This record gives sequence, structure tokens and C-alpha cells, in this order.
Amino acid sequence: MRSILKVLFYTEKAVCKNDKAPVMGHITINGTQAGFSCKKEVSFTLCDVKINWAKGKSEEAPTLN
Repeated sequence: MRSILKVLFYTEKAVCKNDKAPVMGHITINGTQAGFSCKKEVSFTLCDVKINWAKGKSEEAPTLN
């Protein structure tokens, strides 16, 4: 039997502090969902909403991606 796995990472803009938003995760396996915090924060200047990656060449961007 095959299982369906979906993983989504996103920023929670409603809970931002000092121009930084926490990175959240969401996992779905066969319709059962679980959400979690990644214990990471990203500044809004690094966020690229269209491709869901941190842009730039700073140390923080490749580490976060």
C-alpha cells in the first residue's frame, strides 16, 4: 500500500517580532495533519513569497533554505 506524504514550510507573518517571522512546518500523511515550529526565524527582507525561499547571499539565506 502506498502512502501520500506532503510537506509544507511557511512563515507565520501574524506572529512577527522585530521584522522577523517564525518558520512553521506542516506535514500531511494520508490525510492526517500535523503542524510544528522549526525554531527558526527569517527576516522579511530575505523572504521571496513566490518561490518560498530565502533570497540573497548572506549566511542566513543558504542555511535556512
